[in-house]
Amino acid sequence: AQGHAWVQALAPFWRQNPATYYGVINEPGVSDLPRMEWLMNFYMGCMEEAQSQGFRITVGAWSTGMPPLSPEHIALYTPMLRLAKLGGHVLELHEYSLSGPMIVDPPNPLILRYRTLYNALPADARPLLVIAEGGSGAGYGTALFGQPYVDDWGEYVLRINADPYVIGACAYTLKQGEINLAPVLPLMSQWMIDHPTPI
Repeated sequence: AQGHAWVQALAPFWRQNPATYYGVINEPGVSDLPRMEWLMNFYMGCMEEAQSQGFRITVGAWSTGMPPLSPEHIALYTPMLRLAKLGGHVLELHEYSLSGPMIVDPPNPLILRYRTLYNALPADARPLLVIAEGGSGAGYGTALFGQPYVDDWGEYVLRINADPYVIGACAYTLKQGEINLAPVLPLMSQWMIDHPTPI
């Protein structure tokens, strides 16, 4: 019921801002099984209500290093993610290196962690995925600047492009303040020109 009521409250704002997918919450910050069970039921209610009103949403919105990957947690996510795939909703995750570049040797276990999750899920519980926040450090300028940042992000993009269920990734972020990608947008644009993504 809470998921239904939550989407009912958000729907008027969504109707004024057309989009393909809508987020319902960000980084819920729960990992213990009882609260995670509540969260899965919440998301299922959100999806049911969203579908009844013609919307598709993102579920999860977990922070870096989340969600937990124990067999017990995977079993808990599976029904929710199965419903997400069936209804055309999208799983949202965040991936930051937290320290240094994203692409390093040996690999940072926080980067491309979604592959471990998807490998553990049944095929019918693997919805499309978006990395809605990501980058070196905790976002632009917290670990890398300028061309090194762009090159590192580009290497990450090339790797996620190998996974057909990943529909995109969002570098964090454009805003006023410490973490602001504006200075490197021309460099990122040139990287995209040099590395066209097949459609």
